[in-house]
Amino acid sequence: SFSGLTRAAGVDFTALFKLIIRKKIAVARWFESLNARHNKAIQHLKKHGQITLTEYQEITNASEAIAHRDLVDFAKKGKVSKQGAGYFAFYRA
Repeated sequence: SFSGLTRAAGVDFTALFKLIIRKKIAVARWFESLNARHNKAIQHLKKHGQITLTEYQEITNASEAIAHRDLVDFAKKGKVSKQGAGYFAFYRA
């Protein structure tokens, strides 16, 4: 039976379900906190899978300092990961 399988495998589906729900709520709250500039960048990331600092600036009309701050913040929150360095750096979803 299914219940026997879960006991044998040692899986606590209640805890797993709670974890998934907490993660979904956290993601929803993060998306709600985004402004129009962030949303433009997220749409670009969804379409292309990555974004450079220059692309962020062009898409959002943000200064270099704001674009850099936003991308670093996204990376700190685990929403993107920085690849490369300097001029060749980009951020991957």
